[in-house]
Amino acid sequence: IARLAEEVRAAYVRIVAERVNSEFTGDEGVNAVLTVIGGSRELADNLYASEHLDYRIKKSMKRAPEIKENDNMSDICKKASAHFKAEENVASMAALRACEARAHTELAAYGMKDVMRRIEEYNIATLLYAAGSGLPSTLAKQAKGIGGAKVLCIEQSAPAHEELVRKWGGAFALLQWKPQDFDDAE
Repeated sequence: IARLAEEVRAAYVRIVAERVNSEFTGDEGVNAVLTVIGGSRELADNLYASEHLDYRIKKSMKRAPEIKENDNMSDICKKASAHFKAEENVASMAALRACEARAHTELAAYGMKDVMRRIEEYNIATLLYAAGSGLPSTLAKQAKGIGGAKVLCIEQSAPAHEELVRKWGGAFALLQWKPQDFDDAE
């Protein structure tokens, strides 16, 4: 009986893993920002150990201890969203701190006017900009198109948004090379 229970458990894990793979992965990679799989801690452990679950989903798996087995769907959605937002807030604050560490160097630009000029020059290695702060969408797209550039839009609900606007004029960029401002030299 124990072996039969183990086989049923393994079959269930395989079915869940295959369903998750078919729904959330494609040729371009994982096509979801957040995936919540309900079930017990044992199911999560078995899914992670399963060779059937796509490695890209395994890389993004995170435990959410605040989500309980008996939570209803609306509570799960709220808790999963809050969990995701908390991780996003930590990441945006870490990116801002990394940029601030290099703020007073020749390879930093801040303030909307200076950052927009650097985008137009294709001189962006890292760009942080506050949502709704006045950066035209065409320039944001242009920055994303710069090879190797990391571009991060910080949403208005994030704690880093207020700090980015207040201290740095809504935009901060780390540059690829030292800018040559010929207009200022004349």
